[in-house]
Amino acid sequence: QMRPYLLLDPATSYNGFKVVALPRSGRLFQTAPRTGVETVLSAGMLVSETLFEVSVDEAVATDFFEVQLCRGVMTLAVSAASCDSQQVFRVAYQVVAMSPP
Repeated sequence: QMRPYLLLDPATSYNGFKVVALPRSGRLFQTAPRTGVETVLSAGMLVSETLFEVSVDEAVATDFFEVQLCRGVMTLAVSAASCDSQQVFRVAYQVVAMSPP
């Protein structure tokens, strides 16, 4: 599993992300910090958590997923309109096969 982190501009108020594109291999999900409940993400889904996890069962030469920033106050729910015209991030990764020592 890989845990990429996105660094946000502290001068701008963001309250979530819109999932734009899913990885071709594996699954993209988030784990709720307090409950540990996993949510498998789908394209178009709005999320407020900032940690994205990718799970794959085999080596992947290269893959990516895309998320779009959504502006807003952290105490309010994320709305699709708040994501319009905001930056899209492409998070690229690779998974190498593990071998015994």
